[in-house]
Amino acid sequence: MRLIGDASIYLGSSIINKVIPFLLLPLLTKYLSPEEYGALSVYQVLIGFCIPFVGMQIHINITRNFNKYSSEELAIWVGNIFFILIASTCMVTILVFLYVSAGGSNFGVSNNWLIIVPLIGGSTAIHMCYLAVVRSQRRPFAFGLFSISNTALDMAISLCLIVYFGFGWQGRGVGIVGSALFFGLLAVYLLYRQGLCFFRLNRQKVSEALKICLPLIPHALGSAVIYLSDRLFIEQMVGKDAVGIYSISCTFGMIVSMCVESFNNAWSPWFYRSMLAADIAVRKRIVKHTYLYFIAVLVLAVLVSIGSQLVLPLMVSASYHEASQYILLIAIGFACRGMYTIVVPYLIHTGRTNFLGIGTIATALLNLMLNYFMIRANGAIGAAQATLIAFLVQFLITWAYASKVCPMPWLVWRQRNV
Repeated sequence: MRLIGDASIYLGSSIINKVIPFLLLPLLTKYLSPEEYGALSVYQVLIGFCIPFVGMQIHINITRNFNKYSSEELAIWVGNIFFILIASTCMVTILVFLYVSAGGSNFGVSNNWLIIVPLIGGSTAIHMCYLAVVRSQRRPFAFGLFSISNTALDMAISLCLIVYFGFGWQGRGVGIVGSALFFGLLAVYLLYRQGLCFFRLNRQKVSEALKICLPLIPHALGSAVIYLSDRLFIEQMVGKDAVGIYSISCTFGMIVSMCVESFNNAWSPWFYRSMLAADIAVRKRIVKHTYLYFIAVLVLAVLVSIGSQLVLPLMVSASYHEASQYILLIAIGFACRGMYTIVVPYLIHTGRTNFLGIGTIATALLNLMLNYFMIRANGAIGAAQATLIAFLVQFLITWAYASKVCPMPWLVWRQRNV
């Protein structure tokens, strides 16, 4: 019941957090043409690709170790994680600068915007570390307040610059950068004030954190490829205006992702605590919850698709109405992604994170091939088809491997006294 209660709070805060930009779609689509919205979407894709390299999902170390160490020891962990993030941000910034200096493609955005992408990625990684702490502390209200405030500042800056100063999509970019930097610094301050961040270099902890997280870089990068490459393919093969329309459908489909993320915020701490017990009854309960989640998220995807068909014409201008044809495929794809994310902790619990990188990279390569051939054959809707197939394959192979390395009563319905 505590799990359900926490998940409800996370869901409520996530709804508020996501509904802010969602409700502002009428304004954004009024002041931004499909081509400008497409440029903004491409820039957000580039940020999404950068985050795995800078952040390395290093916040997992906090969730994984929170119940194992004292507050002082945990604070040393957090401080060393920040040392790693500072180093990775600097390294990726240098690489991007060299790429720009060598005349690499700017993907339709200026070089100045490209160079600051790693800084946004580093700030986002710090956000995730702070949120991992408050989630492990089972403080869903603090989690929601921080997340909602970040989004509110982002959108306030963006709308001010777009609507009143006519900055175009760059105004939205300034909002992303400004809010990321402010809340990154705020996260460090809050953790330091609570005594949960000591900047004391410890090579052993740095080594241990990297041992867990470096194998996750291919995993996170592969996930970003599956999540985001569709828009880059559409931009190159169809056009930037098609990216803008497609991105609107992704915004509606992300309602599924929002619910998945909210549940996982409560699920992960509960899962790791429960898996410390060897009691078979507890493990049966975990498996039953997993199956119920699979059913719920698929039903949610269908409901979101039906509701979106009714709401879309009321939310966006006529030039974006074509987005309705993509929503069902994208929503089911996000449901498959949600089922994947709930089986990943089984591998993290057993320390088998190497498979995540291998499996995700293989799926990402499949996704790239599918994107090319399906977009070439079917147009932009081929991207939605490719993403759905890739997410489904990623879920199935990961679940199969997790059932092998983390023995659980998966055939729970065949067992007595369940």
